[in-house]
Amino acid sequence: MSIAQLGLTGTPSKQYSVTPKRAATTVTKSIGTSSRDYSTMTAWEADLDNTLVYVSGDDAVGECYNDSTFDESVTINNTPDSVGLGDVTLTVADGERHDGTEGTGARIVRTSGGSASIAQSLKPQLGTMTIEWLEIDHNGNNDGGFGAVYLAGSGGTTSTYRVAKNLIVHGVNGYGRCKGIYSTISGGTGYIFNCFVYDISATFDDTIYSGAGIYSINYTETYNCSVLNTDRGVVLSGANVITNNVISCDASDDDDFVLSGTYSHLLSSDTSATGTGSLISKASSDQFVSTVSGSEDLHLKSGSDAIGAGTDLGATPDGVQYDIDGFDRDAANRVWDIGADQAAGAVTKTIGTTARDYSTMTLWEADLDDSTVYQSGDDAVGECYNDSTFDESVAINGGLTVGLNTFTLTAATGEGHDGTAGTGVRIVNGSLPAGVTLGVSSSWDTNFCTISDIEIDRNGYGIANSKLMVSAVDRCYLFRMLLHGSLDTSNGTGTCVSGFQKFSAVCNNIIYDLKSTASSDEKITGISAGRVGFTSYCYNNTVFDLNTTSTDAGCVIIGIKNVAGSVSNNISMDCTAGGGTNEDFNGVQTGNNLSSDSTASGTGSLTSKTSSDQFVSIVSGSEDLHLKAGSDAIGAGTDLGTTPTGVEIDIDGRDRDAEGDTWDIGADQSVGLSGGSLIQLIMYNRRLMGVS
Repeated sequence: MSIAQLGLTGTPSKQYSVTPKRAATTVTKSIGTSSRDYSTMTAWEADLDNTLVYVSGDDAVGECYNDSTFDESVTINNTPDSVGLGDVTLTVADGERHDGTEGTGARIVRTSGGSASIAQSLKPQLGTMTIEWLEIDHNGNNDGGFGAVYLAGSGGTTSTYRVAKNLIVHGVNGYGRCKGIYSTISGGTGYIFNCFVYDISATFDDTIYSGAGIYSINYTETYNCSVLNTDRGVVLSGANVITNNVISCDASDDDDFVLSGTYSHLLSSDTSATGTGSLISKASSDQFVSTVSGSEDLHLKSGSDAIGAGTDLGATPDGVQYDIDGFDRDAANRVWDIGADQAAGAVTKTIGTTARDYSTMTLWEADLDDSTVYQSGDDAVGECYNDSTFDESVAINGGLTVGLNTFTLTAATGEGHDGTAGTGVRIVNGSLPAGVTLGVSSSWDTNFCTISDIEIDRNGYGIANSKLMVSAVDRCYLFRMLLHGSLDTSNGTGTCVSGFQKFSAVCNNIIYDLKSTASSDEKITGISAGRVGFTSYCYNNTVFDLNTTSTDAGCVIIGIKNVAGSVSNNISMDCTAGGGTNEDFNGVQTGNNLSSDSTASGTGSLTSKTSSDQFVSIVSGSEDLHLKAGSDAIGAGTDLGTTPTGVEIDIDGRDRDAEGDTWDIGADQSVGLSGGSLIQLIMYNRRLMGVS
């Protein structure tokens, strides 16, 4: 801007320029040792009044990096506040934060006692001051009486906030009135939420707050904190709020809670928790992953009383929804737990057309890596509804980025088939898909995928040239599927179920009507499973009517092919080829299988049986492969108990193990006069009479 533009008169002897003052914004500075803006938090704080860095109204953010271990005591008060900042935040950069356990992110480790590691001494004109995502390890030193984290301030307005959140605070020990987090607010509001606090003790125990995990005097709201192994858990004095999901499990003789103000949904190891929804006399060892001194992990363990026992706070105050790992409970619509950790669990989503979460299986799968829906360790469940006929090709290979535990695609209760076509959730293909119809294309070391209770009708389209009806790699379960209707008109390889390899299971499925009219060299397999050196299971399946009209000598038709693993209690029948090789079974079998040719082998197996003697109906287009009265398969199986999990549940959902049945061979467990419920018996008889 020139002097003339400023409205000055006369002719200057020299041209000047003025740099316009910029608008207020967020100014983020890095703190660490590897090419950062500042090497210490103290140096960053000292610059908060630097007018060369900030302008009035700026929000100042200091982002710490885990490229050094900090050892300092810093008071954030930007005195004398000549700039006039808005909000001030001391945080940790994304990817540099702890995972809820010691030594995993940016941290302060004190080598001496004295004043607090972090203190906020706020001036009234400041807006929100936040300390978050740091681990603060006092390393057995005392705190000088002000806590490892100190929230202080007086004279503030109602819009003045002091916030400590998502911190790990521990190791405050020694002579004096040691505390983990200490808040003394007069005017404005203090917030403490989603923190782990543990290992706090005082040798000079003359007051009620000595050795407290959290101590608050006034105007502080404490939410979703987990406190362990402190002389006292949470001590409140004055007008405080301690509502929703604060755990205090104490290893001393003193109270877990000393309460004042408004409180609810607390959990204690003694009887001091009170208020709506509170739980008492709960052992800390039953709540946390580890309570071992020096190896504390305050994430909730499976079966913790805290799981699902909280109350939903939504997103008020801002940030309360993010647990110790940064998971957004509110966005994911979870039932809130008590404590800083929102435990992983089953996340069930509906799939269908009538007010469902997703309209297709493909859309459900595409969200498996959405961190707003899932967190690490979750079990993702997609429940399909029979309010639409699906026509899609979906590969289940997401969820590894988020860190999902298991994946299940299934029919919702009451929406699955009854073992016959068109009676429940189904995919009916309208064309030959470009890839698998329904499959799993990732190789997982620890994660299991289950696909169950869905009918896939290929509707006369082929599965040639390695286009599989169901394909999987490792750690996959295929249960109670109804797979049929493929007509291949080209030369190639068509396999209905393939690739189930290490630690996998194919159980209680019905597969039928896989045909080819190709002129030559056709290969069709009903089930191809197993991988050398690993455990896989092929149990209680029924495979029927695989054939080709080709007379080519290269034709290979196999009902069940075992590469490696256990093959028991299966029926495979009427696998025929015009030329070449046709076998109901191929490979080593464990026993108790049934075939229409001589290929069933092993103890208890049955050969050369007629399919019309086994099934309710083998009429093309009206197949019903439930066992009919007098079937050779009835009572001829071996009891597999409950290994692998789910093997005991037959194609209709009958639990053979719980009912004490003598096991049949095949996917259907028949119901006779000497076992099973009356309702199941009636349903069985209605099928025999052709009544739907």
